[in-house]
Amino acid sequence: MNPVELKNRVQKLSYAGLKIALVLPQKQALSNLIRLEIIKMASQMAIQAMGLYQGQLSHTFLDNLNEAKNQANGFLYWLQLVQSEKMLDSKIIDPLIAETEQIIQMYIKAFKTLKNKLD
Repeated sequence: MNPVELKNRVQKLSYAGLKIALVLPQKQALSNLIRLEIIKMASQMAIQAMGLYQGQLSHTFLDNLNEAKNQANGFLYWLQLVQSEKMLDSKIIDPLIAETEQIIQMYIKAFKTLKNKLD
């Protein structure tokens, strides 16, 4: 997968996360917290992914790639909490979790590949 395709997948996932946040149950303290965190993490994840494709030095790129992975991990955490609390139907949340896990693995692979080239 090329970098533009990855960025587009992350953006689509981020948009889906924002939509998920809007349909979480209302008037529940936990869902209100999760909503805020999903909005924050989905936004940061997309912004971080867009920033990866600006010209950077190799070591700076590695740091930013690691941060993008961390943002995706945070997003995954909140999605898994939605899943475990059964706030949404599994047909809605499970594909987003799977996509997030795939993106995390892509970031890990890219990080390892570049790190090996730099060492």
